[in-house]
Amino acid sequence: MMSALNSALAGMNAASDQLNVAAANIANALSTGETPGDAYHAQDAVQTSKYGAPYVVVRDKAEPTVEIYAPDHSAANDNGMVEYPNVNLAEEFTNMMQAEAAYLANALMLRTIDEMNDTLYEIFA
Repeated sequence: MMSALNSALAGMNAASDQLNVAAANIANALSTGETPGDAYHAQDAVQTSKYGAPYVVVRDKAEPTVEIYAPDHSAANDNGMVEYPNVNLAEEFTNMMQAEAAYLANALMLRTIDEMNDTLYEIFA
């Protein structure tokens, strides 16, 4: 019973971490910083397994920034290029919906564990 409980809680934590990364990417989608090279680096939440339970590793995306020509921007470099976070809003909203579904699935698992415990107590009461 404890392993099911631990698995559900680990799944909820992993979903929460994924949601936090997507939210941070959305919130910082236009964060160029004040000077060249200060732009927010878009991140990925990569789910893996640790001791048989889901676990999320947060890392920079393979290409965390993109350069856009904007010579009048305060963060433009000598060539007029501004570094922007490489954030795809559609992808991030999809990631948020997936994290929400995973969180809800694990919450339902907790409810099922609770119902099973209630039934077990009734049998032995």
